[in-house]
Parts: sequence; structure tokens; C-alpha cells
Amino acid sequence: MTRIRWGLVSLCVLGSVRGLMGGPPPAVAGVSFRTAVREGDPDGEVAAGATIWEFWAPAINDRGEITFSGTGHSPWHTGAWLVDEAGLHVIARDGMDAPGTDGTFGTMAYSAGLDQQGNVVLGTRTAEGNLQGVWKGRPGSLSLVALEGQPAPGSGSVFHGFTTDPYPLIGPDGTVLLHGSADDGYKWGWWTDRTGSLAPIAYDGHPAADLPNGYTYSTTGRTVMNQNGEVAFLAHYDPPGAAGGAIGGVWAEKAGTLHLVAETGGSFPDAGEFTHFYSLAFNNRQETATLAAMAGTGIGIWMDTAGGMTKVAAEGDPAPGMEADVTFSDFLGAGFAPVLSNLGQVAFYAEVEGPGVTDANRGGIWSTVSGRLEMVIRAGDRAPGTPEGVVFRGGWMFDDGARSLSLNDRGDLVFYAFLDGPGIDGSNNGGIWALAGGEVILLAREGDTIEVDPGVFATIAELSYDDVLGCASGMTQRGCLNERGEVVFAAEFTDGIDRIVVATIPEPTIVLLLAAGAAATLRRRRVRRPRTPERMWPL
Repeated sequence: MTRIRWGLVSLCVLGSVRGLMGGPPPAVAGVSFRTAVREGDPDGEVAAGATIWEFWAPAINDRGEITFSGTGHSPWHTGAWLVDEAGLHVIARDGMDAPGTDGTFGTMAYSAGLDQQGNVVLGTRTAEGNLQGVWKGRPGSLSLVALEGQPAPGSGSVFHGFTTDPYPLIGPDGTVLLHGSADDGYKWGWWTDRTGSLAPIAYDGHPAADLPNGYTYSTTGRTVMNQNGEVAFLAHYDPPGAAGGAIGGVWAEKAGTLHLVAETGGSFPDAGEFTHFYSLAFNNRQETATLAAMAGTGIGIWMDTAGGMTKVAAEGDPAPGMEADVTFSDFLGAGFAPVLSNLGQVAFYAEVEGPGVTDANRGGIWSTVSGRLEMVIRAGDRAPGTPEGVVFRGGWMFDDGARSLSLNDRGDLVFYAFLDGPGIDGSNNGGIWALAGGEVILLAREGDTIEVDPGVFATIAELSYDDVLGCASGMTQRGCLNERGEVVFAAEFTDGIDRIVVATIPEPTIVLLLAAGAAATLRRRRVRRPRTPERMWPL
């Protein structure tokens, strides 16, 4: 069993020695680990003798603070917690006073993310009256954002309920984005507190931005938020006197105002007319990356930048990194959405077709991290950090990949994938990889032994991808990857102790050094380093 040392040891030399000895390369080259929370940790803020029992949906900010939801023992309780330099703190739990109400929190406070100051957003219910609500703040300083039965600003009615998975969201600046219904559940829409008080962005029947008077939204769909609290969303709209939402559109905030970026039937220079919109991502430069269908072109990804709308890739286009005549064939097979960095780098999953393409090598990941569109990995490729003959699994080898692709502004691209090949079974067939420094490296894999505490080793039994990378960076949802290259995930270990672990991706220079040392034993797909630092609603 490969043992992964704590910190950065001479892994380049280790890789070369293992190559000379004929053994497998180190499972994780240059990756360091720290355990943030473990099953059985004291939860003294709840009661003397109380402990953490299980957890899910961890998130990490750029300060390395972590939030998660879970349950505890002695007494049994559910709630949400924050881990900072001072230790473990209860944010909310069942039985705790629910600020802004006359009652207490009910079972399962749900933590959906945290900002850069350690503020967390919660979507949960009260024990008294079973009222849905949204709260924001740090341990000991929570405040109510919205509550069922209270006025829904701009709607002329009250909130009827809220979506609690994956919303509410909180951006790095502390802005909350919530999805709720008003008017007895007949008006669904989006509200934000970016200006200091809750205000509507768009909801059913609301005047449609950037269109003449009388045009209204008929159905509001997927909404995403950048790190400045600005939003972009998909919706249908109706002209005056019409109904049925026949026209779909993409709206985005630019210079403080919502603008219609694209609409079905709208023409663009490099192709024909859009016919459907499926999902989108939005960055701090107010750029959108939209997965859409265009007449005469098919389904693909389009970028709206300061220079206008341009195509990234679409069905029928040559697939970079593939053999001649191999083209993109499917961007929707597993419901994947593109991810987008604040530098305008985009990454996505796709399938291909053409000569030599089979179910074993049909899927892959592409990105523009290098400055141009290049393939990162392909199903059937040798999986870095694994024994000879082990490859990324064919077909949609990422399954619920809409939750397992994340990109930061360093150009680190993190994904979860499944494996196939000799010796692969249910105990070692899943892992987390990263594109870092132009190289794809393994971060953690089921069956590997890692140093969970200084001098303490444990073997990963299961990485459940709902908890491993339960994030969608394009939505500013709970973040599994921060700008320091830290990746947070939950895992079960063979010693019987579940843990939330943080893996740190090596700096680019370290990755390149390690790659050079291991070149004789492991072929990695190269992607050039940049020059500068789900859920879908078809519309």
C-alpha cells in the first residue's frame, strides 16, 4: 500500500526510485493533507461529553475555514458547524433559538456555504410551526434573512417556501442569494441581500429587465452569482398580452444593471439562432459561459465577454487532443454545466464521436486554462498516480460530474472520476484529480493510505462524490476548492473514523519538478500553464 507522507518530502526522487524498482508511482506526489474534523471529536459547545458523529457538504474559504452540516451524539443533535483557527464551533443546531423568530431551530440545519469572513448561510426550519427560513452569520451572531409567512419584497405577497438544495447561496462578499416562492407558491423567483436588505432579482410575473414595458418573466430558471454578489440567470419571458413563456433568455448584471445577454431566436455572428438554454456560469468580469443549443449548430458552450458572444465548442466541432475527424457529439449526457474562472478560463465535460471512438474512450474534460481550448483527460487514458493499466473509466466516467468539477483563478481544475482496469473494484475505483501546473495529478483515491495527522496514517475506504466535491463553483455554491489550492472533502476510512480532510495542491513549480522526476514511469497529459494568473433548467 502506498503511504503518502505529511508535507512535501523528496517525492520527485521517490518517484524515480519506484520507477527503477518497477513499482507503482507514488499515489499522491507532493500533496499535503490535514484533518479538519473527525468522527468522535468533542462538541463541547453543545453539551459536556457531546461528540461529532457524521457530516456532509463541507466547504472551505480562502482563509482555510471550513463549514459543514452533520449530526452529533450524547445527546443526539443535528446542525451546522464552523472550523477556524480557534477550533470547532456550533453555528446552529436543533433546539437552539432561531433568531428573528419566537421559536427554535428544528432538525437539520443545512449549511450551504461560507464567505471569506467565515459567515455561513443556512436554510432550515423552525421546530415551532415548521416554518422554512434562511439565516446568515457566524457562530453566536446569526441573523434572519427571510422567513416563510413574512413579506417577499417586491411581490406584494409573503414567502411561501424556499429551495434548500442547492440554495440558498452565499458569495465571498457575504451576499445571500435565495430561491423562494410567494403568492401561495405561484410566484417562484430569486432574491438577494447585496444592498443590505432583501430585494428581488426576478420572479414569475416580474417586469423583464432590458425589455420594453409590459414584458414579464414567466418562468425563472437557474441563477448563478459571482464573487461580487452580482447575478446571471436563465428565464422565459412573455410579450404584453401573451402567455406561455415561448421566449428564453440569459440575463447578467453589468455595471450594476441587468442586461439581456442572449435570447432564443437572437442571431449572433458566428452561428445562427439560439433555440434553448440549459445552464451557465458567471465570473467577476461579468462574463457568462452558457450551455445552449443553436439552430444549425447544435448544443455547445458560448462565452459572452466584453468583445461579444463567441463560441467555445459545439457539436460537430473538432475535439482538441483527439484523432483527426473526431468531433464533439454531446454536452448534455450527464447534465454537466461549464465552470468559469475570474480570468475567463472555462472548463467542461463532453463526449465525442468519430473514428476509433468507443464507449471506453468517449468522454473527456476540456479547458481553456492554457489560453486555448485543450483536452485535459479522456476516458481510457492512464490515470495518474495509479498502477500500470489503470485508466479513467469509459462512458460518463464522472457520473454526477455536475457536482465534481471546480476551477480557481490559479488555474487549478479539480474533478472526481471513476477508474477501470486490473485490480480495480469497489474499494478503490474512485478518486480526486487536479490539473495543476500543466499536469494532471492525483489528490486522493479510495484504497490509498494518507497521513491524516502527523505520524498517523489511515486508508480511505470511500469517497462519496456527493460529499467529496459537493460544490458547483459557477454557482458560488459551497466551495470545495479555494484560491490557495486547498480541496476539502469528506471520506470514510478503514480505521472506522470518518474525517473531513483538506488536501493542498502543490505550487506549480513543485508540480513541474515532480513531473520531471516521474516522467519515466507515468505518462501525463500536458496542458500549458496560463500566462496570467446540477441541476439544469432547459429554457
